Amino acid sequence: MQHITYQDMVERVKKLPKLEIYRNNSMVVEIDGLPLIIEDILKAAMISRLNILLCSERGEGKTQLMNDVANNWFGGNSVYLRARPDSDPKEIYEKFNLDKLEKELTPAITIPLVLIDEINRAPSITQNQFFNMFDGYIETGKGNRIPLGYRDYHVVVASANIGDGRYYGTFDVDPGLTDRFHIVLDMDNHPPDTKDNLEILLSDTDPIILDSRREDHLDDIIEIKNLLNDMEMDISAYLALSFLRDGLDYCLPEKSYGTKSKRMIPNAIPEICEGCFRLGEGCGYIRPLSVRSEKALKKFVCGLKVVAGAKGNADGVVSYKDVFEAFKIIAPHSNIVDDYWVRREYCCNPSLAILDLTRKFQEGFDERRGLIEETFLDSAKGRLGTGTLDKLDQEWEFCGDIFREINNIAQKHGDLSKKTEEEYIALIKRYPILKVLVDL
Repeated sequence: MQHITYQDMVERVKKLPKLEIYRNNSMVVEIDGLPLIIEDILKAAMISRLNILLCSERGEGKTQLMNDVANNWFGGNSVYLRARPDSDPKEIYEKFNLDKLEKELTPAITIPLVLIDEINRAPSITQNQFFNMFDGYIETGKGNRIPLGYRDYHVVVASANIGDGRYYGTFDVDPGLTDRFHIVLDMDNHPPDTKDNLEILLSDTDPIILDSRREDHLDDIIEIKNLLNDMEMDISAYLALSFLRDGLDYCLPEKSYGTKSKRMIPNAIPEICEGCFRLGEGCGYIRPLSVRSEKALKKFVCGLKVVAGAKGNADGVVSYKDVFEAFKIIAPHSNIVDDYWVRREYCCNPSLAILDLTRKFQEGFDERRGLIEETFLDSAKGRLGTGTLDKLDQEWEFCGDIFREINNIAQKHGDLSKKTEEEYIALIKRYPILKVLVDL
């Protein structure tokens, strides 16, 4: 049944046309050996209902890309804002009725897509007015929260100019606002190649934003978004997600005064890490993902997997390799890497730091994969031994917590690998953690 669901999503993604005008075929990440480009990243973000900020130097096609997304996939059904110091997004959603002498909501509240061009042209105090919009609602003068969008679908695509590793324009982007961008994509890391540039020159040399054809695929996008919750993820994917939060939070007791948690001593890292052998592995320069980023990563990797399936023969089950590929996009601007370290070691480019760290994370996962699979199977049968868990130490201790819980359930209810589908579904209702047993 789930395989059919995946194929259904793939077929719906195939209906989304290629963006008409924007051109860039440089690879951003790779899923199942299939290169995904910037257009694919936007596709994955839209079907995952994730807000995305597009960053680059000026004149690199951000606005054209946003325009193509709105026209080619949403039929032009979008709200467009060019940020400025006096921007007031509520003006779009409310109007004053002179007859009633009160404000009324406009039809714009049902529009599913918001485009904000050059968001850092507005000062921080004005940017704060976008917060609720990013969360999918507005507040009326009476204090009521009004949801935005259509059929529970509302997403924001914004652009900002970037330089020297920081956002700039007239103002910086407010940190609270960047946290509400589930994805921040630095397009300068993936510039168009020579062939792309030649096609751009041959198609039209007029340096203005061109209007593209309008096709409405909103219903397909919404259906895919609703089906993503049924995507299959194997145990390795769940462990990779847990590693990026719980594993990256681990700190050696002697360095963290016995807390084992970076979250409890954030202002002391990396200063207290001097002399720690793990500092050379980048440990002291990276912090764990927030809950918001972890949830966004889970949705995003499912979206990438479906988009990859529409491009070729992709496996329909999300694995740890897919999670780490998605992490390369989510992590650079998630405020989890030390700024000074990035400036000193990676030329002010957090994406380069994340690429290096992700390679190390995946190597560590590869080294322990056999042990993890063996421990997983033992726990599902209720035969988990302490000797095996002892090998999963330090930043891998979180695995033990997961496997002990599964082991306890198996000891109470019998070998989980031998359950019928009906028994398995009943157990999941009682123990949601058993969703990780998909590959048994």
